[in-house]
Amino acid sequence: MVLINSWRKLPPFKGKKRLIRLLYAKYIRNCSEVTFSIGGHASFTVPNLQDNVAFNLFFEGIYEEELVSYIAKTLPENAVFIDVGANIGAISIMVALRRPDVTIHAFEASPRIFHYLARNIQQNELKNIHAINLAIHAEDNQELAFFAPEDKFGKGSFSNVFNCTPELVKTIRLESYFDQHHLKPDLIKVDVEGFEAMVFESMGHFLQINPRPIIVFEFVDWAEKNSKLFQPGDAQRILLHNQFKLYSLNGWGEKEKYTITEAYEIGSCEIIAIPE
Repeated sequence: MVLINSWRKLPPFKGKKRLIRLLYAKYIRNCSEVTFSIGGHASFTVPNLQDNVAFNLFFEGIYEEELVSYIAKTLPENAVFIDVGANIGAISIMVALRRPDVTIHAFEASPRIFHYLARNIQQNELKNIHAINLAIHAEDNQELAFFAPEDKFGKGSFSNVFNCTPELVKTIRLESYFDQHHLKPDLIKVDVEGFEAMVFESMGHFLQINPRPIIVFEFVDWAEKNSKLFQPGDAQRILLHNQFKLYSLNGWGEKEKYTITEAYEIGSCEIIAIPE
């Protein structure tokens, strides 16, 4: 795989990922756990290369560059960053490397995937990330079924969308965790496959009492619908009701054009919520 660095150096172009998947189809399909470095400053171990998280890290050297850059640039000095749905650490680890002054609390529900999160933190010798193997939920101290498919390990959620064997996970409210650890988070990133509204419900008074955190989260219409608890747009409606201003991340710098005044119900995008 000596050509991997060449692929990483190529700028994005239409069909790039499709071409890579075609050229390396057999390798991607048959590859199990693999460890690799990125640019000599980050190292990751992933369960496979089929999932988009691992695929992008391995072939492009970054996962969600725009999101990582926004978080790293926005966090104030010595900030507290909360990563809900940290998965293998693709976001947290890159932020931690760029911002060693920041303290990160990274939550991953799946015990199987948490193993890789903890391993990646250790092999990058990061001391500013606390990894927590708990699921964020509206209720504390529950033991619930969690579904994280082995091939698409970045798609774990409380909903069995991919018909996989469940793992039992323990739950905690963000409000409880923040109170227990005396935290005042500056920025929270949430990616929980359609259960973002539940995460926001779990924040309790932290959605209302200043100073409130900036929140960055993913909206995917089918994921919220498949949660069977929420309707597309519910997560946005909770934040709008609590006087957050919502913007599309892709439009950052053109706030007026990309301001969200009514919840999106169709499509997908990354959303920034800033307290008024």
